Amino acid sequence: MKHLLACVLVLGFWTMTEAQTEYKPVVTEQQASVSRAETSYPIAGSPRLNADWERIRPVLEAYTQSHPQQLQKTIGPWNFTVGQTHAWWATDQSTSSQFEYQVPSTCKAVGAYCYIFVEDALWTNDRVDQGAVDAVKNAFDSRTPADSTKGIYQLDTQYFGNPPDVDNDPGIIILILDIKDGYNGSGSYEAGYFYSLNEYSEAAAQQSGSNRHSNQAEIYYIDGNPTNLKTSYGVTLASSTTAHEFQHMIHWKYDSHEKTFVNEGLSEAAMALCGYTFENPKYYYSNTNLSFLSWGTTTNVLQDYSRAGLFTWYLIEQFGSDIAKKIVQSTATDIAGYNDALSQMGTSKTFDDVLKSFAVANAIDDKSADSRYGFTLPITAQITPAQTYLDPNVSGQSQSIETRGTVYLLYKGGKNLSATFTSQSPTISVRPIATGSGVNKVTDISLSSLYTEPGFGTSYDQVIFAVTNLGTAAASFSYSSSGQAPALTVQELAFEDGVPDGYLSLTAPDTAVVWFDALPGAVLDSIKVAFRKNGSIGFGIWKCTGVQRPTPLGSNYGFTTMNVTGSPTFSFPYPVPYPNWRKVDVSSWNVDLSSSFAVGFVFGTDGTAPGLMESSEPYAQPHHSYTYTTAWYNLTNAAGDSAYKYVVRAYVHFGTVGVTQPIELVPSTFTLGNNYPNPFNPSTTIRYNIPVTGYVRLRVFDVAGREVASLVNGVQSAGSYVVNWHGTDDAGRSLASGVYFYTLESLGQQITRRMVLLK
Repeated sequence: MKHLLACVLVLGFWTMTEAQTEYKPVVTEQQASVSRAETSYPIAGSPRLNADWERIRPVLEAYTQSHPQQLQKTIGPWNFTVGQTHAWWATDQSTSSQFEYQVPSTCKAVGAYCYIFVEDALWTNDRVDQGAVDAVKNAFDSRTPADSTKGIYQLDTQYFGNPPDVDNDPGIIILILDIKDGYNGSGSYEAGYFYSLNEYSEAAAQQSGSNRHSNQAEIYYIDGNPTNLKTSYGVTLASSTTAHEFQHMIHWKYDSHEKTFVNEGLSEAAMALCGYTFENPKYYYSNTNLSFLSWGTTTNVLQDYSRAGLFTWYLIEQFGSDIAKKIVQSTATDIAGYNDALSQMGTSKTFDDVLKSFAVANAIDDKSADSRYGFTLPITAQITPAQTYLDPNVSGQSQSIETRGTVYLLYKGGKNLSATFTSQSPTISVRPIATGSGVNKVTDISLSSLYTEPGFGTSYDQVIFAVTNLGTAAASFSYSSSGQAPALTVQELAFEDGVPDGYLSLTAPDTAVVWFDALPGAVLDSIKVAFRKNGSIGFGIWKCTGVQRPTPLGSNYGFTTMNVTGSPTFSFPYPVPYPNWRKVDVSSWNVDLSSSFAVGFVFGTDGTAPGLMESSEPYAQPHHSYTYTTAWYNLTNAAGDSAYKYVVRAYVHFGTVGVTQPIELVPSTFTLGNNYPNPFNPSTTIRYNIPVTGYVRLRVFDVAGREVASLVNGVQSAGSYVVNWHGTDDAGRSLASGVYFYTLESLGQQITRRMVLLK
């Protein structure tokens, strides 16, 4: 595995894959429709610069070793003043052949710890002004969301160590420029980067095999186009990027060969330690079976950032913030560096010990069961199991698992679960996690030994097996399980919250499908679909090919015309619960659920399609809703952080005794929707689902963590609910504009989301 120097920005939102090269809007009646108007979003520069760095680094290091006196604090101090001009080198990343070009710039601010330059050509483009420059300077010098008395410089040096000083000037140079990254007006762009090249002499950079240029200074770069630093979002993005890149600069001083995963995880943590947010855990939770410490192995690099940031933050929560400095300043890299830091913290635990506990924490996030098994940081995402079993009787299943990856197997149905796991690799660790209304129970089991949970189906409603590969190579494991199968279990399968946000209106022969995973041993009873109005549309079920392109549709189980009649046409906001559902019995189609299947809708030429409803959900892989026009693609917003999922349900059952008609279940998951509108003034709507009857609390908190309003506080039956909040406290007093958080709690589960009151 290559050891890459992580020297560039992690912050960003990279979701564009081959399957997402075409963005298609959804017809919507919302006034502000989940960022559908966004056409640009920030991504990381590391995939470009790391490859370039690996090529030129040996040349620079060889020259430096043979010329140790070449750069011995002969450049500075700079002693720049406001208004002074300077042409800085920046790296053109718009092509595969990277090179430096000069950026004529003017010093716009001098702080206690920094000089801030702005590219001259950027100053007049209406995206950066003196107020923006001063805001970035103040964030770096004096105040952050985490501490109103300390800036990014003070916090990053406190948590990680001192920066290098090759230029004989303690001031850090921050250059705001239009980064040459190939951005052409839409799609992705780089929000900033730090490049180690600038820590070497110009003579080293000019050596044959490199032929590059160095500023011979502590400098990093912040984007000013299309980033709009005249907005609060732009300033926050620039400030959090600053916290991130400054950690990279510090890390270079102590270990210029650090593994990318380690370095990037610490930069993500730097953002959180300064009071900003790091990458959402949902990207990691969508696919946990990855080579844990690798980087850039998927097309969605946010999975790497999400995984690295969450694991580093878990270390900090478990062992204190001082462990970050121990990792940065350790002479060891990779796992050896983690183990060195853990040893210095006085614990006997190793990286593998921590990884096993981390795997459990991701599954249940429950510190009440054990302090190792949860987070203090609110985590709203949930893991995506590799397999879900509604019947405990499973035989002869096998699964491959990547190096230090984790696979989650979920059992929910039946009683008295027993299971056995085997593997040729002794590095496979299996931890069953029994969850229910009481205390969650975590067990360690040995390979080939019998695990039993007699409380499954009574005291515990589900068991999650967290299977982690602690080896240095991919491995596989096998498992079988048994138990009391339910005489009748009807299960609702869904990938959305059932609350429509808009509808899809296409033309012939466009097709929309929802892809459902295999459920061996189950029988498909019926399909239920949400429509907007009367009309007709082609309806069918296909076996899935397992790939999105050229097509997910294999052999057909059945096809008919679905006629929707007697339905009123609703406008947004739609009633809750939504009334225009249609259910069709497909039990006679004999759909083979040992394989995944796709429920599809084919739009006709007569224009009578009833409007297939969709729901905007947080982006996650794998997708389950696909659309065909000229090719198969996913419906995602341009920012890449939300996916539009068709409101389609499948109903299956296990067992045959006494089955006369499938029963629709209440919501099968505990969910809290995004409030709408957001930002809002004067009121907003919050929707949530409760899967079982229980005590429910829905509260609103300000950014300081103070409760400002209690919206729900009492026992509620299972079902879907909607609450309107008018931006007031419990006494009816209007609250000030700002960021607020709303938290839903029930039966030991908790979800928190963010909203903005804007007056």
